[in-house]
Amino acid sequence: MKLFVENKASLNATDQDGLSPLHATASCTQVDLKDDYLRVAKLLVSKGADINLQMEGNCTALHIAACAGKKGEEMVKYLLENGADPTIESGIGFTALHYSINKEYGSGVSAEMIEKDLKKKYPHFFETFDRNKERKMAPSSAKSRLSEEEKRSVLPGGVNLRAIAERIKNGGSKRIVVLTGAGISVNAGIPDFRSPETGIYSQKRTQEFNASSFDLSSLVENPSGFYRFCKEIFLPSAVGRVKPTITHRFLGILASKGLLQRIYTQNVDTLERKAGIDADLLVESHGTFATGHCIKCRTDADMDKFWKSVDEDNLPLCQRCGSIQRPDVVFFGEALPPKFFDLRTKDMKNADLLIVIGTSLMVYPFAGLVNEVSEDCPRLLVNKKIVGPFTKYHQQNQHENYRDVICEGDCDEGILALVNFLGWENQL
Repeated sequence: MKLFVENKASLNATDQDGLSPLHATASCTQVDLKDDYLRVAKLLVSKGADINLQMEGNCTALHIAACAGKKGEEMVKYLLENGADPTIESGIGFTALHYSINKEYGSGVSAEMIEKDLKKKYPHFFETFDRNKERKMAPSSAKSRLSEEEKRSVLPGGVNLRAIAERIKNGGSKRIVVLTGAGISVNAGIPDFRSPETGIYSQKRTQEFNASSFDLSSLVENPSGFYRFCKEIFLPSAVGRVKPTITHRFLGILASKGLLQRIYTQNVDTLERKAGIDADLLVESHGTFATGHCIKCRTDADMDKFWKSVDEDNLPLCQRCGSIQRPDVVFFGEALPPKFFDLRTKDMKNADLLIVIGTSLMVYPFAGLVNEVSEDCPRLLVNKKIVGPFTKYHQQNQHENYRDVICEGDCDEGILALVNFLGWENQL
C-alpha cells in the first residue's frame, strides 16, 4: 500500500464494481487483522482518499464497516472521527445506522457511536429516521458497455449452471480462469480459516493456534509452536496422507482438456499439485508448503527431510548453516509472489469463464481478481456462502444479472453438479 501511495496512484479510482481502495480496506475489517487494515485506512485518508466516496450501490466505507459486526467497530470509530457522513443512504435506502442495528451483522457498539455522532452533528436527523424502514430496490448504476443483445449472448441458455456447462461443451470457454480458497480442501480434512466452529481462526482452535501463526516473527520467536501448528494442519497434505478432492480432480480434468488458462489459489496445502496440475498453470498466490528455504542463508530445503523433522517434532534445520528453515508461504506483511503480478492482468483480460470456488473473497489483492475479467466473461461462484460482488446481483439487481451464476453450498457437491451437466462423471 505504501508503494501504491508513493507512486501517486489514484486513491479514489474504482474497479468494475465501484470499489475504491478505501472501500476494499473497510471490507477487510471482517478478518482477524483489523488493526492492520485500520492503519491502511488512515494512510489512505491522510493521502487524500475521499472518506464519503460512494461505490456502485451508493455504499460508503462507513456502510461497509457498519456491516462488519464487532470487527468493524474500530473502523466505524475512525471513519466517524474523520468526517464520514452517517446520513448518506445506500442504494437500498439504508444509512450506516440501519446496517449497524441489524441483528444479523450489525454491532450495538457501532450503532451507539453512529447514533451519538448523528445527534451531535445532525440533531434533526431522528425526526424522520425510521428504524424499521424496509429496503427499496437499488437503482441501476451498472456501467456495462454491452448492448442487451451482447448480454444475452454471454449465457444464452439462461443464467444457471446448465448454461455454464453448455458454454464449455460448445467451445465458448477455452481459457478458463479459476480462483480457489480453503473451502476446496475442507473435504480432504484440511480446515478452512473462518468457519465458526472448525476454522483455523475459530475460538476453539485459537486457544492454541491463532492468526499470528502466519507471522514470520511467530516462526522466529516460537519455532516449536509454529511447527506444531504446521504438523496438525498442513503436514498430512504435504506428505500425501490426504488426497485431492472432487474439486481438485475437476481442475485436473480442465487442465488435461486444455481448457485451463490458470488457477489462482490462496491455498498452501499443495493439493493442486497432487491433482496433477502443471506448475505453469498454477499461481500459488499465498505461497506453498511444497518448497522452503533457510531463513538466514536462503539455501533451498530438502522437503523430505524438512517434513520428516516436523513429523518427529523436531525443528527443520538448514544443512548448510544450522539455522531454522521456513516454508515458502506468504507470511503476513510479505509480498505476494512475482508470478501473481506478472500474469494477473493478461490472464483476467483473456479469460472467457471465471470460476470462483471455496473462498471468502475477503483478502486482497487476491479478492480483487474477480472484478478484473471483461464484462462479457461469465462468472461462476461455487461456495458455502454468497460473497464479494456476487452479492450485488443476488440481493439487489438480480433482474439485471446476465453473467453471474451462483451455486451455494458444499464445493464438491456444486462441482459434481457441473460435472454431471458436462457429462464428465466417468473422468473424475
